[in-house]
Amino acid sequence: AVLAPVAKPFPILCWGPPGTGKSTTVCQSIRELLRVSSEARCLVCCPSNAAVDVLCERLGKLGLDPEAMIRLNAKSRRFGDVPESVRRFCPRHCPAGVLSEDEAEWVIPQESQYERYRIILATCSFAATVLSCFQQGSPTLKGLISHCFIDEAGQTMEPEAWIPLCLLKPGGKALFIGDHRQFGSTVHNPFACRMGLELSIQERLWETLGGGTQGNATRCFALLRSYRSHPSIVRLFNPVVYAGMLQCCTDVSTVSQLSDMGRQGHPVIFHHVEGREEKLPDSPSWTNQEELEVVKRYVTELVTQRGLGLEEIGIVSPYRKQCSLIRKWLEQQGWQAINVGTVEVFQGNERAAIVISTVRSQRRGEELQTDMKYSIGFLGSFRRTNVALSRARALVVVVGNLELLSQDETWMKVLREAVDMGTLRRETSGGGRAAARWLSRPEAEALLPSVARHRAHGPLRVDSSYTAEKDPTTGQPRVRTSYEHLIVVDDGVRRAQGTGGLGLGTSNDGARFFFEEEEGGEAANVEAAFRVFE
Repeated sequence: AVLAPVAKPFPILCWGPPGTGKSTTVCQSIRELLRVSSEARCLVCCPSNAAVDVLCERLGKLGLDPEAMIRLNAKSRRFGDVPESVRRFCPRHCPAGVLSEDEAEWVIPQESQYERYRIILATCSFAATVLSCFQQGSPTLKGLISHCFIDEAGQTMEPEAWIPLCLLKPGGKALFIGDHRQFGSTVHNPFACRMGLELSIQERLWETLGGGTQGNATRCFALLRSYRSHPSIVRLFNPVVYAGMLQCCTDVSTVSQLSDMGRQGHPVIFHHVEGREEKLPDSPSWTNQEELEVVKRYVTELVTQRGLGLEEIGIVSPYRKQCSLIRKWLEQQGWQAINVGTVEVFQGNERAAIVISTVRSQRRGEELQTDMKYSIGFLGSFRRTNVALSRARALVVVVGNLELLSQDETWMKVLREAVDMGTLRRETSGGGRAAARWLSRPEAEALLPSVARHRAHGPLRVDSSYTAEKDPTTGQPRVRTSYEHLIVVDDGVRRAQGTGGLGLGTSNDGARFFFEEEEGGEAANVEAAFRVFE
């Protein structure tokens, strides 16, 4: 599709879930394009510097040199923030009197200099600076960029994506690569969200075209073979977010080194902790000291007993204060090389082992709604849950109050898989990891009533959480959802999997928070209890 002549003035869409090789596909496509066409010139953009750096590093490993490829940076970017492997593609100018590397200036080529490069890498927003280098109506600009690649397009706002597209020559080809079921655009303004600003250009076009159907075979492509994670880890997010479409093609021998830490060959641990959450009055962020202690024990075992390299471990928490506590402890141990951050930091990255601290423990309606309103925490965000669980190759450990998590629809379905694998454990009265024990299935279902109530029998649409009935007036199928034991219902994941919702959205992912009625166990909002198949 990349090499074929442009048949229609329409972009190529490539959708790839976690571990399916999106970045590899982009880099190999660019290399092959440059090999077969001496006139091809590519603009490669992403919404973030980190994502652009990843592509630059991979293209460099494929043999591209600084004479053919340039990585452009904003003047405000610090030299220390650029990976060493990328710096050789980032020309700098050192004025007289400059004493430190941080004071040197990034070079922005002039109009006549761009033609010497065959690959230009920049963030989507910085493409505006490139555009400003050309005079209006410049003949150089009209024939400069033959192909525009936008990676992480599922995370790119549509106006942001149009900036690099303005550099594309008439008759050029645009390619959007990403996964709109991971993190989307970050838009906090409620009015802008309602008007559709949070909808990425990739998601809008994918849904408009109907996805990778036979009629779209020349412009919509889906990468459905996953090569990153152990099959048991893929099992956590594949049926929940991708309706079971992913095929796990991972070489199990390369990701089984930590399987014995789990149970029955499953490198998955869900550790139940009934900790005490705390926060400062002037901050929406939370900490949980009890969870921190459990995280310490798992990390210590990975480093001292399993011999896992520090760079192969990642610690994820949706709250910055909890991340700060973890970093402070790691500094005391001399393990600063272990990456700690919120889920957003890990998008596009992977580690051999991922330890997740979910932090929240109490069911407090107003504060949980605040989390959803500002898109923090795990409740009501199937995308955040998807990214967190899909970063690990060989081991994923979830530390948190599983009873609270199970009251979120997405986490309930994830925990249902964990219960089937028998990978739930909890602290005993003795404390310490040695005192933690695995839960039997009856014990797990007693702890998680929502999991015991909602059973899966086949694909999502025949999940027993949903019951269908025929509307006597319209004759159309109507789907009734049982919300027993749930406090967060995620419309976003249902939309992503092909069903539509009628409820009112309160988060960017379309999740809704409500209290169960004292009697009957159904939603107070009657309208929210129904779904209509598209």
